[in-house]
Amino acid sequence: MTVRDRIHISHERMSYDFGGGSGGRPSPDAMCEPGSVAIGFHVQVGQYFNEAWLDCARLRPNGWVGEERSMTQRTGSRGGHRVQDAYCGEGRVLRGLQGRTGASIDEAAGECVSIRELLERPNPRVEMTQSVRRPDAGGHPAEVQCPPGAVVTGFRSRSGAWMDHLWIVCSEVRGER
Repeated sequence: MTVRDRIHISHERMSYDFGGGSGGRPSPDAMCEPGSVAIGFHVQVGQYFNEAWLDCARLRPNGWVGEERSMTQRTGSRGGHRVQDAYCGEGRVLRGLQGRTGASIDEAAGECVSIRELLERPNPRVEMTQSVRRPDAGGHPAEVQCPPGAVVTGFRSRSGAWMDHLWIVCSEVRGER
């Protein structure tokens, strides 16, 4: 793919399953504003994952991540006493999650890529965020990525007393001449 004149994020959003248990009720989504992409996330942790939310940044038409930052609302259940943070490196955005899940979410770390590499290479270089864990984490390995050419723009969850299940919400990165 060659250099593009204008790069933007599609308004269409698709959900992909990270994992967790079958309990809980749908919680409000944590969504970046239109035109923004996720550059990190936070989790309020007690005995379990309680709430999660994203840090978002505007995507510039040249494919670089802008300086303007915003935070989504929280998804999940109120509770927990400690906030753990997971940030992508400078100029990178979330493309997926790796971690451990079982009856709930046990651990999550973000997969981060450069938007420009995502558009120009079939397998962009991935850098991981720090890992966010609940105490006494167990579960089984879990992993989810946005489809090729897409990045994370939101979180969706089911929760009861804690977060039971988590999905990433992805939007396609589009380039126009």
